Amino acid sequence: MATSTAAAAQATSSSPASDKYRGAVVEDLQLPPAFALPSDEAISRAIEMAYERDFSHIPVLDRNRKLLGYIDVAALKAKWEAGKANPDDKVSQYMTKFKRTAGTPYTIITPSTPLAELEGFLKQNEFAIVTDWDRKFVLGVATLQDLEASSRVAPSVLISEPNVEPTRREELKKGLYNRAEDPKKGL
Repeated sequence: MATSTAAAAQATSSSPASDKYRGAVVEDLQLPPAFALPSDEAISRAIEMAYERDFSHIPVLDRNRKLLGYIDVAALKAKWEAGKANPDDKVSQYMTKFKRTAGTPYTIITPSTPLAELEGFLKQNEFAIVTDWDRKFVLGVATLQDLEASSRVAPSVLISEPNVEPTRREELKKGLYNRAEDPKKGL
């Protein structure tokens, strides 16, 4: 019994990030729905769509909807303004391709990924593409700013949201995500 108590205490003290988010997952960020571009889309349209939606990165798909890479909108716009890109050029010419090798691990971020895990990923990467578990659909794009914004959302707001799972809503009502102790903690 002493061993299990010691192990529980060690697990609690060694996971400050999980305490910070108190069990919240990517779905709790309530990210706007992602949009992805086909690789043959014109960059003028890509920039227009990105600014309409205030997105900094756009996933790029092949004709079978397979994720190929992404467009960094600010970098693309800078190339366009510098005359190094033409409006009719295809996004495939300017996208950053994902490395798919046996030696490069591919981290899957889904709606059920804990925010503590997302935070660790975002410390190494500028953004995360949220997909379903099978990576067939791009569901959203998460950034560190999304994570920071989530810590400013009051649980009372989440309780009233219709897409918050009933069990999560009940936990919020019971105060399991009480931020009164430290309003900077977030969910």
